[in-house]
Amino acid sequence: MKKNVLLFTVVMVLALFLTGCETKIIESDDENINTINVQGSATVAAAPDEANILIRIETRADTAQRAEDDARAKANQVMGALKQHGVKEADIQTTQFSLNPQWDWTEEGQKFRGYMLYHVMKVTSKDVENTGKLVDAAITAGANAIDSVQFTLSKEKRKDVFGEALQRAAEEAESKAQSLGSTLGITVGKPTQIMEQNFNYIPYDYRGGVAMAETADAKMMPPTPISPQEVEVTATVQVNFLIE
Repeated sequence: MKKNVLLFTVVMVLALFLTGCETKIIESDDENINTINVQGSATVAAAPDEANILIRIETRADTAQRAEDDARAKANQVMGALKQHGVKEADIQTTQFSLNPQWDWTEEGQKFRGYMLYHVMKVTSKDVENTGKLVDAAITAGANAIDSVQFTLSKEKRKDVFGEALQRAAEEAESKAQSLGSTLGITVGKPTQIMEQNFNYIPYDYRGGVAMAETADAKMMPPTPISPQEVEVTATVQVNFLIE
């Protein structure tokens, strides 16, 4: 009876002490073992070490073959310009390619007006600081638009940053358990169970947007200023600690 009263009291105190938190004391199947369950969360900010650029090429022509030939010539020019800036061919991938007839609707009916070809290439670069130069090089070489610029973490760095976030989340869970134990007059022991609940990782999308045609003095202009912001990685863990 005293044990049940103690458990009820602990739960009520926790509800008042940490309203809305995922912290609770539970009784295991073994009547002689009680545990306290806490949640820890941590966010680590890190400078991105990789940039992903989506470059779009568009061509219009009277025939499908002409549209494809023009697009191929543009793509080769763009790829050549990127390679001159240190981009490897393996880091240039086609993500979208479409060729469709175009029609105008008139009172007399449909009127064929040629073919439209879209070719989108994804460029991955480790040279984050010079992303603006790559954008300018692509546009100058004939690209029609930059659909997006995304700053992210490489697989290697993402693993390291997530490990740090996970460690901090576990430390927060332990600190929370010890704080509750001190407040409630109980001794918190070793963890009996640890569960990774959540991993949140959001790359940084640059919202500037670039869509322009080459001008006579384009090469005289300074590089497009594109400055990456830090990327945040969040980890959450659920830990059961033994009540001694």
